[in-house]
Amino acid sequence: MSPVKAAERRQLQEVIEKSFALDPGWNAALHMIDAQVKSSIAAAFNSESASWLALQHGARIVGGTLLMNDPDGSTQLVPGPCILVEYRNRGLGAFLFRSALRHLRDAGMTRACAGT
Repeated sequence: MSPVKAAERRQLQEVIEKSFALDPGWNAALHMIDAQVKSSIAAAFNSESASWLALQHGARIVGGTLLMNDPDGSTQLVPGPCILVEYRNRGLGAFLFRSALRHLRDAGMTRACAGT
């Protein structure tokens, strides 16, 4: 688990978008939420209070999440832990979620919310 460098931003964004697009649970409804998800991701990437975490397998980013370090914000996990479909069911989502919460706690956050 590592913070994302600016050069890796596009790769992390693609992983997050693919995790939604290739998920059979979101597939049918993706057209209804796609614009909202992409705009919230773009806002988080452009925010001064954001942190980006990536989960890597070798040099490849296979999961990630965006964290808003704003205690007054309505959402701190944008969009929440995302793992590529071929890496799911290995506990990586839970690991990423725990790491995200730890990162927020270390930044002084006492609560965290995510949109579902």
